[in-house]
Amino acid sequence: MESFFIDTFKKSRAFESIFASVSSGKAAALFGAQPVHRCGFAAALSHASESAVIYITETDREAVGAAADICAFGKRAVAFPSRDMVFNDVAGLSHDSEQQRLFVLGNIIEGKADVVCCSLEAFCLLTIPREAYKALSVKIEAKGKLDTEEFSRRLVSAGYTRFERVEGKGQFAVRGGIIDVFPVHMESPVRIELFGNDIESVFSFDEETQRRTERLKRVFITPAREITVVDKDLALSKMNKLIEKLHDSELETIVERDAEAIEN
Repeated sequence: MESFFIDTFKKSRAFESIFASVSSGKAAALFGAQPVHRCGFAAALSHASESAVIYITETDREAVGAAADICAFGKRAVAFPSRDMVFNDVAGLSHDSEQQRLFVLGNIIEGKADVVCCSLEAFCLLTIPREAYKALSVKIEAKGKLDTEEFSRRLVSAGYTRFERVEGKGQFAVRGGIIDVFPVHMESPVRIELFGNDIESVFSFDEETQRRTERLKRVFITPAREITVVDKDLALSKMNKLIEKLHDSELETIVERDAEAIEN
C-alpha cells in the first residue's frame, strides 16, 4: 500500500524531475534537502520505479538512521555496514559486521530489500559474488532428503563452524539424527530431525533453552562468511607457490599457518 507521505513526495515537481532523469538513464541532483527528506525521496523513487535503490551515506551510523527513516515511510530498507578491518588472526574475533553484510546480501538476492543504505566505504568494498552466494546456499524442505556427511561438508564450505552445541550464528552441531544450524540471516537456530536420510521435521529453537519454538516447512541456509575457499586444492597450490617465493621467515610462517587452516 502506498503511504500518504510517499504519495506526497511523488506529486512534488522536484521528484517528477528526478524520476524523469533517472528513468531515462540520466544523472540528477537534489540540493538543500534535509536527511529525512532525502530518505523520503529514496522511498518514493523505489516505489515509483518498482526497483531497488541504493542510498549512500558518509558513515555506517548514518546508514542505519537512514534505513530506519525509510522503513517509517513504509518501504523495506536495510543497512549494509562496512567490513571490519583487522590485521591479526581473525579466528577469535566477532563476525557480527560480516554476518549483517551477508544478511543484507541475502535480502537483495531474494528481492526483500526496497532500499539498501550504506556508507561510501561499504559501497566500494568487494564482496562474495552472487553466483558463489547462491552456490553455497542450501535449501532444506521438510519431508525431503538429506545426507548428513554431505550436508556437513557443505556447511563447512559455506563458512560454518562445527560445535558440540549451537549457541551463536554461523555454528552447527550434529548429534545422531539431529542437526542444529544457526543461519546468519535468521533470528533463531534451526533443528533438523532425521530418520536415516529422510527429514522428519524442521523446527526453529531457542539457543539458550534448546527448546523448539516453531515448526518450519522449509529453511534457506545462506553462507556464513564472505570469503570462502570453494576449491581447496587450488587455494593450497597457490599458497604453496607463494611460500616458495617468500624470503621473509615471518611472512612464510603466516602463510603456512593459513594453508594449514584451509587444509584442516
